[in-house]
Amino acid sequence: MKKMIFFISIFFIFIFIASNQAVAFPEGLQPSTEKMLIGSWEVSVYISPAEIAQMLGESLPQNLSIALTGSGSHTYHVGGKCNTDGQVTLRLNLEGQELPLNFLVRHAGTWEIHDNIIVETNINSVVTPNDPITMNVVNVSPEYQSMFTPASGDSTSMKIIHISEKIAELKMMESPYRSFTLRKKIGK
Repeated sequence: MKKMIFFISIFFIFIFIASNQAVAFPEGLQPSTEKMLIGSWEVSVYISPAEIAQMLGESLPQNLSIALTGSGSHTYHVGGKCNTDGQVTLRLNLEGQELPLNFLVRHAGTWEIHDNIIVETNINSVVTPNDPITMNVVNVSPEYQSMFTPASGDSTSMKIIHISEKIAELKMMESPYRSFTLRKKIGK
C-alpha cells in the first residue's frame, strides 16, 4: 500500500519535465532557473504496466497489471508556493478484465531549488473519485483514498535536466528512470 502512495506521488511530480528544445539568450541575460519556473505548466504522464511492475516489485500479483495516465496543470508561484490541478486514471487489468479508476487531483505545496534540484513539499492534497465506479471502489475499500493522498510534509525531489522559458525537463531523484514533460502555458 505504501508503494502505491509513492506511485501516486509520481503524478504530483509528473508536473515537471520536458524535451531538449532550448531558447538562446544573449550572454549574461539568461534568466535564473527560479524565474523560468514561475508560471503555469501543462503536464501529462503515462506510466506503463512494465514501469509500474518495476516500481512495485514483488508486491504486484502476476495476473494484475496497472497503467497510469494523467494530465493537468502545475503552477510555480513567486514566494515558493506551488499548486496542481489534474486528472489521473489508474487502469487495473486483472486477467483481461480492465477496471479504470478515475480521480481528480488537487495539490498545494511549497518549492525551492537547491543545486539544480527542485524540492517540493506537500502542504495539502485532495484526491477525489471522478466517476461512480471509482466512488464505489473507494467506498468499498477506503484505503484506496488514503493510498492516493500524500501526507502533509511529504517531499519529492527532481533534478533539472533542462529548462527554458517554454519547456522543462526533470528527472525524479526517488525514481531516476522516470522523467516528465512540462510545457509552459502561453500568457500565464
